Amino acid sequence: MDLLQGTMIHYPWGTFEAIHDLLGTQPDGRPLAEFWLGAHPLAPSALAGTTLDTAIAERPTLLGERSVAAFGPQLPFLMKILSARHALSLQAHPNREQAQAGFAAEEAAGIPRESPQRTYKDTWPKPELLVALDEFRTLAGFREPTLTAELFGGLEAGPDVDRLIAPLRSRGGEAALQEVFLQVLSLGAEHRGVVDAVLAAAVSHRGEDGELGRFSRTALELDDVFPGDPGSWRRC
Repeated sequence: MDLLQGTMIHYPWGTFEAIHDLLGTQPDGRPLAEFWLGAHPLAPSALAGTTLDTAIAERPTLLGERSVAAFGPQLPFLMKILSARHALSLQAHPNREQAQAGFAAEEAAGIPRESPQRTYKDTWPKPELLVALDEFRTLAGFREPTLTAELFGGLEAGPDVDRLIAPLRSRGGEAALQEVFLQVLSLGAEHRGVVDAVLAAAVSHRGEDGELGRFSRTALELDDVFPGDPGSWRRC
């Protein structure tokens, strides 16, 4: 049996020792955010003098007949070990059709796959399964629109915020949620007052129990990492 040698991925948000401790390797002073085991072309694992993606391309039967029949001659998942020092940025993952179309468009535009401006680095959709190795908090999906409206009503952040979320109160439903979310995404520097109003209200409520207190504490924690970004509370 040949052992895979994974790839260390260094990002500024990584910790300095956690993954090294897990792997039994020596820290080098750089933040180590992720450890990849897989055949992703940007960082394939090493395998017996070659790389896993090359080995699979040469011998697709390594994957087994069922996997090849279902997903083609490529490993259909990427395992990552993550260790973060602080909250990470908001992520939206494409479905298969979006991933294929986006990848093709960026390839045609000539955007290098390693470029920070690159969004679609491969053609795969991005469903994720998270297994916590120690204490870990994640925010995923959206609340029911009516619950979001109630939450902001209790926050009492002022008339500008009330106007922003008015569709959630008047109509509710997925369309109203999409409208409000896109408006929040579009808030520019000229609307800094809306962000400040939400954070000021969060300060007043952060000591409370229940959902409003949790929302307030999370919004303030995220603003410490991403100051002034309305995403600090749109993902709460």
